[in-house]
Formats: sequence, C-alpha cells, structure tokens
Amino acid sequence: MTPRLSPGGVRFLHYRRSHDPLNESISIRFAAENGSDTSAIGALLRAYLEQTEREKHAHGIGDAREHRSDTGLPQKYLPEVTDPAAAFANARILLAQRAGAAVGIVILHQRGAGDASTETEIKRLWVDPRFRGGTGRALLERALAEVTDPAVLSVWEWREGALALYRTLGFETIPSRDARAGLIWLRRPAPEDPR
Repeated sequence: MTPRLSPGGVRFLHYRRSHDPLNESISIRFAAENGSDTSAIGALLRAYLEQTEREKHAHGIGDAREHRSDTGLPQKYLPEVTDPAAAFANARILLAQRAGAAVGIVILHQRGAGDASTETEIKRLWVDPRFRGGTGRALLERALAEVTDPAVLSVWEWREGALALYRTLGFETIPSRDARAGLIWLRRPAPEDPR
C-alpha cells in the first residue's frame, strides 16, 4: 500500500494485487466533491442494489407489493442511484479505481452527537465482480483507517464471504437494529488512542 497525492492534492492509496497476472494496482480515493464522480457512483450503487434485490428475492425476503420504479428497484432506493450527492449528503464516499475506471464503492456515514454515542455506519460496500479478489478488503481497510469512532454495518446472512471478512477485521455481531429477517448487524470498537 503506497500513499500518494494526485496533482490536485487528492489523497490516493494504491494497492498491488499480487495474485493478479497483470499486477494492476487498485487506487482508492474519496469521491470528488465537484460531482464529477456522480455517474460512476450511481452505476456502482445501481449494481449493488440490483444484486441485493435479486438475492433477497432468491431467499424469499422482500415484499412483492413494495412499490417499484420503472428500473425494477424499490422506490426508496432511487435517490441513491439518481442523485447520490443528495442521498448521501452527510456521508463520505470512497471509490476504488483500476485503470482509471471506478470498480468499487463504500460509504461512511457518521451518526451521533460527537460524543461517546457517535459511530460510523459503513454502507454499500460493493466491488464489480470482475475486480474482486482483494479490492473489497482494500476498500474496507481504507474505510476503517478513516474511522475514529466505533464502526457498524449490516450484512445479509447468506453473504458468508463478507461476514468472514468483517470478522477478520474485528467486527462482532450485535443485536439487530432492523426488523428485516436475515439481516445481521456487526460492530467494531473504536481504534485505540495511540497516545
């Protein structure tokens, strides 16, 4: 992992995928504040949400009566796809890139009053299936490096690989914060103060 600054001063971290025959690097950076990443963010979120809806359907979860948009996604998710800047106005978005193209995303949403109750929810961790094999871990590790308070996330119980990854990075199961069956909540304590 090599930290670098781009010409515009944006901090990147580069990861080499040792098992990749092309040994191409993955760079991870915060989404641009000027909106230039909106299309890529929307596309990654759409892919994540569509896959999640397919999996929920396959596991018999979800309400067939739920109002869906013309895109097939539930209406409640459309703002994330069409206007991610507004949908995640109080969050930070990290993007993974390979050869200049966005291939992964994770969203960090801090909740609380800035006191002991403050925590960061990690949401929408997604990597294009063609670029898996370390990119998700790199995104999550970078996200955790940015978090100074406890981190929480939720994951569907059938996503065993994701659950294993979260547990290797110190997440532990907590009581559910959601009434949906099959959704597991996990929490990781705040990093130790290095002082």
